[in-house]
Amino acid sequence: MKLIGLDLATRFGWAIWAPGEPVRYGSVRLPSAPHISIGDRYLRYANWLAQRIKDERPAKVYFEAPWVGPNTHQNTAKFLMGLASSTHLICAKAGVIPVEANNQTTRKQFLGAANRTMRADKKAAVMSACRLRGWEPKNNDEGDALAVLEYAATQERLKLDWGIPILGGGA
Repeated sequence: MKLIGLDLATRFGWAIWAPGEPVRYGSVRLPSAPHISIGDRYLRYANWLAQRIKDERPAKVYFEAPWVGPNTHQNTAKFLMGLASSTHLICAKAGVIPVEANNQTTRKQFLGAANRTMRADKKAAVMSACRLRGWEPKNNDEGDALAVLEYAATQERLKLDWGIPILGGGA
């Protein structure tokens, strides 16, 4: 079973894996406003994801559910919700199951705890956990996508072959 894990943002992280294959990951920066319309940003993301699904043929695409807090700018909230909606649409069109992963649940499974309160602490902990697994993400988006991917693999009860015990539960 091949899985794709995504951390959705203006620079979104991606990770792809199937048992017996190496984990592949990276990040893509979408052009930002005002140089490009929000519709064109969604279209570039949609084209990227549709091509990955065509090339990789995953069973499921897991992605971090958008979190919009009280201080989130309206344009940011709209963009994040649009990326999530686009993911559902692209997956439906391709016959692939999309799964929204709760940010705290994903982090708890990956780190063994979700109680780090400072954003910088959380991001640093994820990057450190990635390195423990032998991965060298270039940025937080790649790190978060890897965390989503591991969460996806544990939810699907796949045997992880990157040689570290699962922290905080899972199969």
